[in-house]
Amino acid sequence: MPILPSQACDEELLAQVRDPNALAVWRITDPKAEEEVSGVLPILGTADFDPAVVQFYKIELGIPDGENVNWVTLGDIHTVPVINGTLEMLHAEALPPGPYLLRLIVIRDSNYVGEPHTIPIVIIPGS
Repeated sequence: MPILPSQACDEELLAQVRDPNALAVWRITDPKAEEEVSGVLPILGTADFDPAVVQFYKIELGIPDGENVNWVTLGDIHTVPVINGTLEMLHAEALPPGPYLLRLIVIRDSNYVGEPHTIPIVIIPGS
């Protein structure tokens, strides 16, 4: 008799299982794309990899500048994998309100492992 899953298979659940043939699994799960944020908040998600193969992950903040985006690393680079946890902290209160981008990058041999996971966010004034 087949047993149906008790939970929908979403990105957070998928992040708990890494394909052994994949170098890494990486995604930001919170804040969500297009979310309005303020204050100090954790950037949650997964950066799962074998530290013997992958050098590090980092979170970058994209600051729109006309047609271009200026990327700034938030915090430090991280050499320890994170599964469904805090990847970095965002101090939104230190930034002017407006649209920004967050991206999670995994690095091996000084190159990206796949495409960065990028989401748009909107920083709003704190209350």
